[in-house]
Amino acid sequence: SFPNKWILNHLSPSSQDVILRMGKNEWLGKYLYHNIRNNGGLTGGWKYFALDNNLEEFDVCLFKPAGHMHDLLILEMSIFRVVEEITPLTAVNSPGKKRGVKRTPPGKKRGVKRTLTNGVQTELESIEGV
Repeated sequence: SFPNKWILNHLSPSSQDVILRMGKNEWLGKYLYHNIRNNGGLTGGWKYFALDNNLEEFDVCLFKPAGHMHDLLILEMSIFRVVEEITPLTAVNSPGKKRGVKRTPPGKKRGVKRTLTNGVQTELESIEGV
């Protein structure tokens, strides 16, 4: 959601489609305004922007209104990252029920295999050795 003061200064108090622009890339988003609560925020499109730009917890996004195009508000985006080097996200399949897939036998745990980087592995080994 956006701070109310920012909304009053930069957006109209109504829901509208927006373009999130980062460099030459653009994402179509939806700004949803709540009349009763007098606030609003991004709904549609934000997820794709966040995933495509590998946003991490505590990264800061700066929204700068940059005009309109075909009745769409353009927001120029800047990201200030919590970490300098980003690791691109990868898709993970859900372990849902599918035909032809073996079920996990009772008593066995089903989980996700995680791979540790050498630095993390070394740190874990030193902790376990203590």
